[in-house]
Amino acid sequence: MKYLIFSIHNHQPVGNFSHVIGNSFERAYRPFLERLAQRRNIRAVLHISGYLLDWIEKNKPSCIGLIRGMVERGQLELLGGGYYEPVLAVIPPEDRIAQIRLMTERLRTLFGTEPRGMWLAERVWDPTLPPYLKEAGMDYVVVDDHHFVKAGLKEKDVKGYYVTEDRGVPVRVFGGSERLRYLIPFEKVEALETYLKEGEEGLFVFADDGEKFGIWPGTERWVYEEGWLESFFDWLEANSGWLKTTTFSEYIEIAPPRGRIYLPPVSYMEMEEWALPAEASAEYARVRKELEDGGRKDVLRFLQGGYWRNFLWKYPEADWMHKRMLLLSRRLNSMDAPPQEALRHLYMAQCNDAYWHGVFGGLYLQHLRFSVYENIIKAETLVEAVEGVSVEVEDIDGDTEDEVVIKTPSVALFLSPQRGGSLIELDFRPKAVNLLNVLSRWQEGYHARVKSQRQQTDKSEVKSIHHEIKVKKGVHTEELVFDRERRLSLVDSFIDETLKGSEYFCGKASSVERLGSEPYLFEKMTDGVRLERNTRWGRLEKRVTVEAESTVRFCYLLSKTETLGVAHRRLAVEFNMCMPSGCGPDSFYLVEGKKMSLGSSAELEGINRFYIEDRGCGLRVGFSFSSPVAIWLHPVETVSLSESGLERNYQGSTVVLVVPVEYLVDGEFSILNNIETL
Repeated sequence: MKYLIFSIHNHQPVGNFSHVIGNSFERAYRPFLERLAQRRNIRAVLHISGYLLDWIEKNKPSCIGLIRGMVERGQLELLGGGYYEPVLAVIPPEDRIAQIRLMTERLRTLFGTEPRGMWLAERVWDPTLPPYLKEAGMDYVVVDDHHFVKAGLKEKDVKGYYVTEDRGVPVRVFGGSERLRYLIPFEKVEALETYLKEGEEGLFVFADDGEKFGIWPGTERWVYEEGWLESFFDWLEANSGWLKTTTFSEYIEIAPPRGRIYLPPVSYMEMEEWALPAEASAEYARVRKELEDGGRKDVLRFLQGGYWRNFLWKYPEADWMHKRMLLLSRRLNSMDAPPQEALRHLYMAQCNDAYWHGVFGGLYLQHLRFSVYENIIKAETLVEAVEGVSVEVEDIDGDTEDEVVIKTPSVALFLSPQRGGSLIELDFRPKAVNLLNVLSRWQEGYHARVKSQRQQTDKSEVKSIHHEIKVKKGVHTEELVFDRERRLSLVDSFIDETLKGSEYFCGKASSVERLGSEPYLFEKMTDGVRLERNTRWGRLEKRVTVEAESTVRFCYLLSKTETLGVAHRRLAVEFNMCMPSGCGPDSFYLVEGKKMSLGSSAELEGINRFYIEDRGCGLRVGFSFSSPVAIWLHPVETVSLSESGLERNYQGSTVVLVVPVEYLVDGEFSILNNIETL
């Protein structure tokens, strides 16, 4: 007898739009569950992440009853896991246990069942996890067969479950089949039958995303309209004499473990490509394809790519969010009785999607990043009692260099003296918004691949998004421009007086002397910080002080000036900002009474003040200057991959203040930054 565990994982990230979740529900989750419920002889396993579960209970409560009915009659086993789908390996142990227990309690309340095992977010395994999973009440965990292959087994040996342990605490481990992930639901049922009949006796595990059944490109037509799912269910019922559907818990009761295993810290195969830096990622994909086309499975099993933590190095924006989350976790877990509301915000900030990128938007979706910051800021506001101005020095991101944190009840500024005295984060706490939530234009491994890809479409079948990259209308890959460093704010450069904004933004002007990667000396003050460094033009000083609860002043002074050539230079002060409403109609520049889109470019002279407004969010950021300056405006746009293809995304706006050097030499030049609600 052969056994099949058919396990579906439904997930929506924290902060996703309700209408997007609703679309996924109507096109994938609801039709799948309704059809499954009609096939009472087919056993299955379901995992629903907590944010989606909350949405379903609020917006589609009848679906809760549908699932409960299948659970009560023994047709469906529910998996636990981290409530808000965190990568357990990169959050603190206390939070791992709390998130899993939160999900267990929720499933007990809604469905009257207590999960025995769990879904591991993005199958990111760490060998130290077993004791924490066990303490949280989990007996087994589901990963990929790729994990077992990387431990030295062959694919055919992963036909059951194994036992692993850490510090003597065991947990059972199942491996979902990579081959089944590519067969279901993308190939005809006959291909699936051939694979399962050729395989050895034992257990086959399909464990993958429910979005494949209606949301991935072409799957709604293929799975429902053209009848793939009904054909699959018909086939399962007709072949139950040799292939029995079962659940993880049931299989544990009828079959012993196949042995002990120690899995390395890996995820599924595709993640190994995505986690590598661009050049290595493209090379890894090329080598892997050559080996696959050459039938060299004997070599492929030893091919190793990157692993999940690489994303924190690959994307410094993700790393900063992660370290801000860890800072909050340390603060809350050190309290005797942290507020439950603050803990809930912490757990929501740990949702994995905004910290990485593969073939889905993830980190490239600004609303997911805004959600991470929103939850961190809300939690901090609940537990911090800031009076007046607070100035602290601390190494937040674990790079051995200190950051300076300036806080009032309304604003929080995070500065890095080591990175040119730049401003990393600027929070407006009443709205729980980080106004510097901008993603840089990073090069991705698939950028090179898509240029050489010949578009081919087979109307008779649906292709996995892992196999085909579609390019959306308006995206021109030959025009891609990448950043060489992270886009921060309060970044200083000396530029030639003849330089134009268009030349500055293309990043190729040789006359730009950027100071953003150079360290500044700093001195903590009662109301802010003073930063300074020597340049070839003299000693540059800038002070960051808070004058009112939500008003910040940035002052510049150039002393001990080298007169030769300095008269022909200007100081460029760069800000990279993003509003929660993006570049839509609710957000705009307001310059001398004129509205301008945040997606527009401009070079304006003689400006005394201007504003950035977001009427959707209800806030306004004002800039005013001690003397008139030129301002250069330009959108930050990335080209990234999503499930529907390669697309262009607005990530924020670059504002460059162009200041004549004589302002800094003859006196002090100041920028007044005021943030207020509308």
